[in-house]
Amino acid sequence: MAVRGVRFFEPGDEERQRQDFLAGAVPAARAGVAVPEAGTHGRSLDPLFAVFVHEDSRTFGAAPVAREVLALLDEVGGIKLAQHLQVHASWAALGGPNPLVKLRLCFRAPVQGRADLVLSGVSHARLWHYAAHGALIAVTSMERIDQAASGAVSPFASLMQASVLLTVGASPTLIRMISVYGWPPAARSS
Repeated sequence: MAVRGVRFFEPGDEERQRQDFLAGAVPAARAGVAVPEAGTHGRSLDPLFAVFVHEDSRTFGAAPVAREVLALLDEVGGIKLAQHLQVHASWAALGGPNPLVKLRLCFRAPVQGRADLVLSGVSHARLWHYAAHGALIAVTSMERIDQAASGAVSPFASLMQASVLLTVGASPTLIRMISVYGWPPAARSS
């Protein structure tokens, strides 16, 4: 039976499923969560989920659009880029003994292209709760954060300015992975 856009796998075919899931994807360097300083006038901001990429062929080979987006980030900064960037973002996941989570990015304007960033599910288990119910996501590199942190601006503001910022809605896939694997809830600061 053939269904357009759907791939079927036989039971026990985990390796082929994994290869299919990873095809064309970029291995992200790591992920993290930045908790903002206390807001002004009693307002507080939500934590920022950050995905760090390598600024080399590991990223640009599989996702050349990433180079274009990072060049735009250099020109205008994260906040201004977020106002003009049209991107559809969503989460996908692959279960099994070594679960993977993928951030799918489909850029529509001012650049066009796709970048799929893959992270280890288990290595980042304590972080998924921050993204599962919808979040502001920062995509950047450690080098950019190191450069931004040298300024006089707050660390949280520096992260936002040195990142491609995008919103990802709630993800039933991530919520299910958290439940299935028993990944711990997000630690909340007081």
